[in-house]
Amino acid sequence: MLIEKSCTALLFLISRKDNELIEHAYNGQNKLTPQAELSSIVEIQADNLKSYSSCFRVTLISDNRDFGALSWREAFDAFANEIEADYCLLSDEKLNFKPKLAVFDMDSTLIPMEVIDELAAEFGVKDKVSQITEEAMRGELDFNQSFEKRLALLAGMPREAVEKVLERIKLNPGVAELTSYLADIGAEIGIASGGFKDFARYVAQHINAHEIKANTLNFNDKDELTGIAELPIVNAEIKAQILTEWAQDRGVKLSETLAVGDGANDWLMLKNAGFGVAYKAKPYLRNRADCVLQYSEMDGLIDILKTVSE
Repeated sequence: MLIEKSCTALLFLISRKDNELIEHAYNGQNKLTPQAELSSIVEIQADNLKSYSSCFRVTLISDNRDFGALSWREAFDAFANEIEADYCLLSDEKLNFKPKLAVFDMDSTLIPMEVIDELAAEFGVKDKVSQITEEAMRGELDFNQSFEKRLALLAGMPREAVEKVLERIKLNPGVAELTSYLADIGAEIGIASGGFKDFARYVAQHINAHEIKANTLNFNDKDELTGIAELPIVNAEIKAQILTEWAQDRGVKLSETLAVGDGANDWLMLKNAGFGVAYKAKPYLRNRADCVLQYSEMDGLIDILKTVSE
């Protein structure tokens, strides 16, 4: 006896497409996920969309017993990329979601750069550091070891060079609008970063963040970086732990928390949160998140949160 299972997601499209085009696109790429069939497509009447042109509720079905959570995510990710859509997997607990605490990664999430790479460029060791960073973001290296290796390459960097990088910091498009919206609905904001406090403090001032957790840049008596990491390093486990602690401090349920990140180091934080968002992320994180923003800027999440809460 076959057991049919289903999974439903909201797809948010930047450019307008109708049901037939979406169905055709799915059938065209379905060879990538032959175990799942397209069951239904229904356009959602969301008149207040600003970042997207349209929204569709899409259901896939499968009679494969082994088609689990990761398989559904991979199927929707392949489909969404085919039609250039952002998407949000739906479940009962995700309906009527309204965040009371939002925790963001910083590098490549709130800001369009990896700070440690920028520091490395300023110090002339960018290629060496960038290679280690990419391997860590793909989940191929232990974060603590990679962090210590990268930081060690910055030993001797003068404080003035660090401050030059700080002057180049800017927010990603849509971040100011999203954080303003979150404040308007009563959500508090935190930054949980595997980067550095000096930069997280600067960003926090521009988004009115209430909490910061990040690594420390240590200088010697010559005002040069020591290149030695201060323990504990803010890694995936620490990020997940701090989200839980910040929620508990406020009497907020984990189901009322939002987490946003872009790399493997954010996975546990997104897993702990009630609503985990992968922003322009690597496949590792996209295939584990509740919601994926790949085509919109950060303020697209406003449309998504409003639609899910209705």
